[in-house]
Amino acid sequence: MDKSHSRNSSSAVFIVGVFAAVVILMFVARMRSGNVQTINIPLNNGIVTLLTYNNFLAAISNDNKIYVLQWSGLSKKPREGVVESGEAVFVAPDTIVSVKRTNPDCLVVSGFDANSVSQKIPLSLTSNTASLCASRDGNKIILLLERGGGEHLTYELFEVEFNTKQVRPLTAIPSEQGRVEHFSVSNDGRYVVAAGEKKEHGWMFVADTKEKKIVWQKELPDLKKLYKGVFSNDGEIIYLRGSDSMLTLVKTSSGEIIDRWLPTKENKSTYRTQPAQTVTISSDGGLVAATVFGDVYVWDTKTRKKYNITGAGQKVFSSMVFSPDGRFVATSDMRQGGDIKIIRTPRN
Repeated sequence: MDKSHSRNSSSAVFIVGVFAAVVILMFVARMRSGNVQTINIPLNNGIVTLLTYNNFLAAISNDNKIYVLQWSGLSKKPREGVVESGEAVFVAPDTIVSVKRTNPDCLVVSGFDANSVSQKIPLSLTSNTASLCASRDGNKIILLLERGGGEHLTYELFEVEFNTKQVRPLTAIPSEQGRVEHFSVSNDGRYVVAAGEKKEHGWMFVADTKEKKIVWQKELPDLKKLYKGVFSNDGEIIYLRGSDSMLTLVKTSSGEIIDRWLPTKENKSTYRTQPAQTVTISSDGGLVAATVFGDVYVWDTKTRKKYNITGAGQKVFSSMVFSPDGRFVATSDMRQGGDIKIIRTPRN
């Protein structure tokens, strides 16, 4: 009688334990699924760029379509329009500037809609590639042109004043086989950082737009390529993503590497699944997010505390931006039919 009762009690405890485990697993799964929202974009050839300005979130596809949402209404159908190229920046809530590849090139200032009134800013010169970036408030736009070829390949920086249609030269740097992958401008528009590769080494340079000169350039031989760098809010630090697993912190004034944050143990078998890495910083500078081979990591820039959102990103990342309040980060997929994932950050 006692043994039978004991067996029944053990069975009951086992069943209760299994049920509790299932409930916990379901709760965790629900919490994790609630951390990521997928936004399906109408038929596209892959998203190449995400832009954010005030309450707007925009995605530009490989076929130069633009899809515009509001951070406060992500469940609504996006507005659709066209731009001249994936190289575009915000300059006002309803206005963007993009590059039109002609002979010579020009910049196009337009609204989001296809039938919006446009103005063109001639550049009066041709280039191999043309890229744009803007300060966070949209007050300063920087144009980077790659010109020439071979030993005479040069990168030239210009400041764009779209209200007066003026394009003022800033400085130039001979690339010596260097290739720029991406460049960014500091919040105050004072500094520009360009990241790329040279002779199979990571390569970067910083320019001063006020002094109109290159501050420094350097190679990072331990990295094959640098993908992107972004400035801290005060412009003193550059957060850099390269071909390894690290988030590298570089001093803007000197190029000195001041720290390396390791998000996870490096797994070289994942290299093929994620060819490019990216990094972004929140508008208040309190959070920095980086992609690491298919995952998204978020750091508190003051405490350096790290958060991992495993599997929350894209299989082939193309771009990433924070929401204006830093509560969410959006990632995009460069594959055909790419979507946008909205990820909750630790600030929630």
